[in-house]
Amino acid sequence: MGTKKYPSENAYQQFLSSNNGMSNAYTAMTSTNYYFDVAPDALEGALDRFSGFFIEPLFNEDCTEREIKAVDSEHKKNLQNDMWVSSEFHKVVYVCLWFSDSIS
Repeated sequence: MGTKKYPSENAYQQFLSSNNGMSNAYTAMTSTNYYFDVAPDALEGALDRFSGFFIEPLFNEDCTEREIKAVDSEHKKNLQNDMWVSSEFHKVVYVCLWFSDSIS
């Protein structure tokens, strides 16, 4: 997406790649986890770029639409995976049981 300080859509990924790095993310039951790896001498620059996504993100319409489609595509793919569906079901049951115990 790009940020006010680094408006190029791929600035973060390009910086990581040029400094032997990578990034990824995943969504757990209660949080989304972002992580990256980069050469030690490039950590400050990586953190500067990464923090911009939370401080001053740019929501370019084209980029946002592509991201929505990517998330939707991954969700549809996951729905075809019985193990994923079973895991999600068990998470929901766990949360419901936890809340019912905490209310009682």
